[in-house]
Amino acid sequence: MRILFITPNYPVSSDSYKGIFIKELAEAINESGCEIRVVHLHSKIIWPLSLINRYKFNPDSNLLSPIPLIKYRITVFPGAIGMICMANMWGRQLYKILRKTWNDFNPDIIHAHSFIPGALVGNKISEFYKCPLVVTTHGADTRVWLHRYGGKRVIRDLCNNQTTTITCVSKTVKNLLCQSQISANKCEVIPNGMDMKKIFSGINSVRKRYEDKLLILGIGNLIRSKGFDLFIQAFQLLRQKKRQIHGIIIGDGPEKDNLQKLIRQFHLENDVELTGAKSPKSTMEYMDACDIFCLPSWSEGFGMVYLEALAHRKPVIAVEGQGIADIVKQNEAGYCIITSAIKCCSK
Repeated sequence: MRILFITPNYPVSSDSYKGIFIKELAEAINESGCEIRVVHLHSKIIWPLSLINRYKFNPDSNLLSPIPLIKYRITVFPGAIGMICMANMWGRQLYKILRKTWNDFNPDIIHAHSFIPGALVGNKISEFYKCPLVVTTHGADTRVWLHRYGGKRVIRDLCNNQTTTITCVSKTVKNLLCQSQISANKCEVIPNGMDMKKIFSGINSVRKRYEDKLLILGIGNLIRSKGFDLFIQAFQLLRQKKRQIHGIIIGDGPEKDNLQKLIRQFHLENDVELTGAKSPKSTMEYMDACDIFCLPSWSEGFGMVYLEALAHRKPVIAVEGQGIADIVKQNEAGYCIITSAIKCCSK
């Protein structure tokens, strides 16, 4: 079977963790005997807005992989304005590139990750190849687009297409779709899996550096919805009770300066580290070294990093109502809090 992945998220040189679960899924299916190829939809803000520092385009290269890959750059307005209108044009252009680059590759299935732009572009490609479309929604894209003008209508149209199958990474994501009058019969819940080869083994140099302290770890992009401000506030309360603790946050993003200010405000410069982004291998070494994994994110369709923590046998702190909550509670593997409960998080 030949499968074409279309995804806006895929690991790049500046962020080797971005969309890594999609890369791992593609490689696992490829190893099972199917032929997988990937199109990475790489967004660039339209000129001259791209000259503004916050919108500057980073011409990242994709990480090496055994999976054949095409990086297709799409030009968008800030906030993805106009993306819905442009999708048909992108689909036509991408089909021409596919026929020219892989003229011997005729997919049996188009597997799009995210509704917009992934499934919108994938829907057009599936029409050209006359094959079914599978859409996997990972949560964040669904939350955003169901509340944007035109987004809900587009998602409904995609879901109602008879040749389209929808897979959700958690019950939480499925419920979001059902609340928008999308038939539950159309959606299948298939939780994310994890490559167990990623589990760190061997001598852990990170653990040696903090061997006398309780190590609390958070991993994710430094954006507001990840809740790292709550992480720091709860850590400050916990430190008043327990001196031998240390916090580490791995990741990069626009909230970095605000988090550093919060660390200085609570005088935690020697107690909480912002390490920046790490390679997947290095990140798993930190995961193996920690005592508790804490990510109080209030917008997670599933959250692969929780699964990685559980695979390393670490108790996790997550947020009630998010995708991972059912797994955490069913397996008594940690605590699910409400985001306003800083004291609860510290306990």
